[in-house]
Amino acid sequence: MTEYDVIVDGSNLLLYGSNKRNFKVNLKQLKSNLTYFRKRGQRALICVDTSTISKIEKGKINTTGSFEEFNEILQTNDVFEIYSDHQMAEFALKFACPVVTNDKFRDWRSGKASHKNSTVSKEQWEELHKQSIPHRQDKSGKFTTVPPIQTKIPALIDEDPTESMANENLLLKEQLESLRRKNELHRAEIATYRKILNIG
Repeated sequence: MTEYDVIVDGSNLLLYGSNKRNFKVNLKQLKSNLTYFRKRGQRALICVDTSTISKIEKGKINTTGSFEEFNEILQTNDVFEIYSDHQMAEFALKFACPVVTNDKFRDWRSGKASHKNSTVSKEQWEELHKQSIPHRQDKSGKFTTVPPIQTKIPALIDEDPTESMANENLLLKEQLESLRRKNELHRAEIATYRKILNIG
């Protein structure tokens, strides 16, 4: 099975700026937004709510193109259709990677929101929120994350020794960050079990 570096809250990304009058999902912009991750060598799983897809199909959410064009974008990317945010959270826990979203998941973190099939605890939601990566448009109108996601370092062949060392340091830093994320998610999982078993 494919391993992913980031989980993208596709519905949140699609509806960015929906508070503006005459909002439309810009399909050209959407395509460009999704290439942001590929250009950085990041394998992204895009999770889109069934309800969002249905609203676009029925014309309840306007787009700059047809539903067929929108569907083609979904088909040419790693998109998983979800019926609840907990599925997206479960992917993030499975791959121990951050979620790119502007959603604070307040209801999930507080326990207000729940789903009978969810295996994600409040503690895990809290940690996923801490590790989440917001997104926005920069001054030129281009999609970016905050902070910008780093490009994965490719295999190094016949490079300048100084540059090679700098790249190796960046790679080590990325690996340490990944280990830190996994450790914090593991702590959240242990806290959940302690709560269930009434330990300390």
